[in-house]
Amino acid sequence: MLQSNTTSVAGRLLETRRMAGLSSRAIAPLIGVGHATISRWENGLAEPSVTQFALWARATGQSLEHMIAGLEMKEPRDLARDPEAIPCTPSDLNREPTD
Repeated sequence: MLQSNTTSVAGRLLETRRMAGLSSRAIAPLIGVGHATISRWENGLAEPSVTQFALWARATGQSLEHMIAGLEMKEPRDLARDPEAIPCTPSDLNREPTD
């Protein structure tokens, strides 16, 4: 686990996106918003919904607990090697789990 020096939600959003190697334009469609909304969130002018936090956490390989409460953050996943780390889209939240 990594120690985050970021205490604000906006700072955690920016930090985790950068650690995951994603631009605001790249993460926006994964969350289901425009890149201007990402900018507002990262500048502390607005905050994502819980659903959007969950999508952000999945896209960046972080826990929802870290995104919302600032608990310990994970090492960023290597998306090329970790099939579980493939970012989801908003429609993925409505799918039935497959076992």
